[in-house]
Order: sequence, then C-alpha cells, then structure tokens
Amino acid sequence: SDRRPRRMAPHIWVVLGAMWAVALGQNSTTEPTTMLTTFGGASSTVDPFTTSIMGNSSSNSTNSSNTDSIVVPFDPNGPCMRCEHLPRQFLSCDDVADSPTCDFGESAYEKMSFTNLTCTVLDGIECYGPAPVQHCTRNGTRSFVVTGVPCVFYSGHYFLSTLLYSIFLGLFGTDRFCLGHVGTGVGKLLTLGGLGVWWITDIVLIIHGDLMPADGSLWEPAY
Repeated sequence: SDRRPRRMAPHIWVVLGAMWAVALGQNSTTEPTTMLTTFGGASSTVDPFTTSIMGNSSSNSTNSSNTDSIVVPFDPNGPCMRCEHLPRQFLSCDDVADSPTCDFGESAYEKMSFTNLTCTVLDGIECYGPAPVQHCTRNGTRSFVVTGVPCVFYSGHYFLSTLLYSIFLGLFGTDRFCLGHVGTGVGKLLTLGGLGVWWITDIVLIIHGDLMPADGSLWEPAY
C-alpha cells in the first residue's frame, strides 16, 4: 500500500487565505488609527478622521480660530524656536528713528534712552507663538512687542571720513556741512574757520565725540 503523506488540497489554501483577509479587514475598521503630530518638538496624538491640525493653505484662513486654540507645550530642545527669538532678518519691526519716546544723540550706554518696538514675523516663517498662539505655526499675523530697545540708529556718517574732512577741508566748513549743521557750516565758511580757531576747535570736538550728526544718529560701525 502507498503510505506517502497526502498533500492538502489547493482549495483549502484558498479558503484559509480568504478567512485571513476578512479578519484583517475587520480589525482595520473597528478602531481608527491615530497619527503622531509634533509642534516645536512636543508631540500630540491626533485622530486623522476628526481633527486636522496642520491643514492646507486653503483651509488655514477659514480655520484660523480653531488652530489658535491648540495648546502644545513649548519644547526648548525641539526644532521650532520661539518667534521672539528669531533673527532680525525674519522680522518686520518698527523703525527706532520714528519712536516718539527716544532721545537720540547719546553714545554712552548710561546716557541712552530706550523704547519699545512692535515686530511682526514675516510670512512663511515657522515659529512658536507668540501669545495667545501656543503652538508652532507659519500662518496668520504674529506680532509681539520688543522692550528695552536702545534709541540708536545710523544714517551713513563715518567717524574717520568726517575727521579727515575736518582736518583738510575744515576751513571751508565741509565737516559741518557733511554732518548736517548747515547754518554753522555757512558761518565757518564765511570766516574761513574762524581764522583757524574754529577749525582747530571742531577737530577736537569730533575726536572727543561732542560734534555728532545733526539728525541724532551715531557713527557707522567700522567693520
């Protein structure tokens, strides 16, 4: 008699495969999967069938109020930095020269005045915040106030060039014309530098820092 083991009929494998497929289909439809979304390094579990945190560009404008209510703790070790810490090239800030509370012209730190400026993050730059937004985003108008800004600005005046003007052309008032002191420049021109006395005096004033640009700006940094 033939005692070789009998092979399982092919149709049995088909039935087992169909049962396995049905079982997998039931498991995938019983509970919706969740995805892990990160904002600024902090993670949160989101149901993709009920919540959309990021969204696309067309839905951001209509759902901005919903996204602003999202609260995700800031992670200092994450890839998203606070908007307040962004470099200046990524911000649009008020001009300090237009501040009504500034007293310009002081070069010594202890004599400087300070002001507050409003800065706005440029479009497309992703950062965390600012309040009341408490997650990482690149949408919407994100503005914040920067406090303690020194009342300092520059208008293209260099110390070395002004000093050379004063030494070689000071008799004709060229140094004062360049600094914006037009009235005294005319007087210096008509008197040929006060017969030399005014000429020498202005050289000393420029070196000492007492003769500065008329608009209150400081010397341009010499890099």
